[in-house]
Amino acid sequence: MNIKDVAAWCKISFSTSDANPLYYAEKLYLNGEDIGDLVVPTGITSIGSCAFYYCTNLTSVVLPETVTSIDSSAFRSCSNLKTVSIPDSVTTVGSYAFYNCKSLTEVKIPSKVKTIASSTFYGCTNLESVEIGNNVTSIGSDAFRNCKNLTAVTIPDSVTSIGDYAFYNCTSLSSASIGNESCSINSSAFPNESNQPITFYGVKDSTAQAYAEGRTQYNFVEIAFSLTSAKIEGATNGYAVFGTELTVSAKPSGATYLVEWYADGVLVSTDATYTVTPLDQGKQLTAKVSGTEKTIGTIRTKAVLVPALAPGDCDGDGQVGVSDLSILAQYLGGWDVVLGNAA
Repeated sequence: MNIKDVAAWCKISFSTSDANPLYYAEKLYLNGEDIGDLVVPTGITSIGSCAFYYCTNLTSVVLPETVTSIDSSAFRSCSNLKTVSIPDSVTTVGSYAFYNCKSLTEVKIPSKVKTIASSTFYGCTNLESVEIGNNVTSIGSDAFRNCKNLTAVTIPDSVTSIGDYAFYNCTSLSSASIGNESCSINSSAFPNESNQPITFYGVKDSTAQAYAEGRTQYNFVEIAFSLTSAKIEGATNGYAVFGTELTVSAKPSGATYLVEWYADGVLVSTDATYTVTPLDQGKQLTAKVSGTEKTIGTIRTKAVLVPALAPGDCDGDGQVGVSDLSILAQYLGGWDVVLGNAA
């Protein structure tokens, strides 16, 4: 079958596979030339449903950054398709988009994609490597079913559900890392006909652990958590006063965290709780978790003197002592303070 305009062809959405002449012709030519290595021109925003269905002479595809969606069955049964470049602009990949692309060896799913739809890569028997974007939240049913050369998969923390038969009959799969501790894993997500043993890696007491330990052919290995979120607790409107206890709340909640506290970039503590001291005058306090470079919060410091119960009782504990002298020293040293009534 011969076409004259690739851009125009990409815009066509066929309601069914047999509505596309390629279903019968099997090979596509552009102005008489074997289409082979397809480069979709810039400006195209989507690849229509069934657009290249059963195009057996298609060997590689490069999509421009203008493409945001690859519709259902767009490249279905392109049995000789070996490589596909999916740009970061893509947000949607439809069901069956690469179904039965038997020669495809690797794929990278962009970070803007939220869902790997059902049967997207079903039957990609030579698929050896898949990189799942960090914003994918769900892996649909049969998504990677019968990907028999896939040996390992890392499922990011963002994924909250794995559908039925998502990795069914991936007979070479020996390793699956699941970052989200509460990811919903369908009971039939991973089984295969040969009872291939799989080692699951995940956080202690996670759904991945429960899934693996509930099946005799699977093993579970606990890994260090992968931080999904964290914030500093204890400050008020971004400020902490002298004596304030600061803590870090982080997820997954069942993991053990190493917290590093910094004052103007200088490490001051590795305790789980940090109490603001007079030395923190006017500084910015930041916290990092488990040695990562990710700063999870910035707190400014100031001193506030509470109304006293007796002359000189700056901390309001009913007596005059060393802590009161410390607070007075802060005041005399230029801290941003509010003097108590009795001070």
